[in-house]
Amino acid sequence: MCRAESGRVIDLKVSAESSDTLLVRWLHPTHSNGLVEIYLMRYRLTGVGDCPLLDRPGGWSRLLDIDSSQLETVISDLMPYSHYQVKVWARTSAGRGQVAVVYATTATAGFSLSVIAHSIFHSHVTYSLAMCLFLCFVLFLCFH
Repeated sequence: MCRAESGRVIDLKVSAESSDTLLVRWLHPTHSNGLVEIYLMRYRLTGVGDCPLLDRPGGWSRLLDIDSSQLETVISDLMPYSHYQVKVWARTSAGRGQVAVVYATTATAGFSLSVIAHSIFHSHVTYSLAMCLFLCFVLFLCFH
């Protein structure tokens, strides 16, 4: 006897909680074909700033299991002002359900940047180490 798969989770939404965190929320599928045993989620980086990461297969996170009583989860340790693809689906005794996909962007980091002019010929610019590393990474992705 063939059982139909679960329907897609509905109202999948992702919001940026901070520069390195996304909050993922959804509602139970309208047609779950049985009780939802667990929700499954994966995500991947699709771009940084204004630089898309095109033609890069893979890169998905490990498969994350989320208890069926939860309808949200937090993804952390992400890159600031970066674009992610997130997919969520339900699993029932009939198997994996249809995949719901959404795209989201983390918030811009609050990097410290101060410019102190000492004289007309000499100025001192200080950047946080995180800002320097982030800019180097963005430039590498854009021009590599």
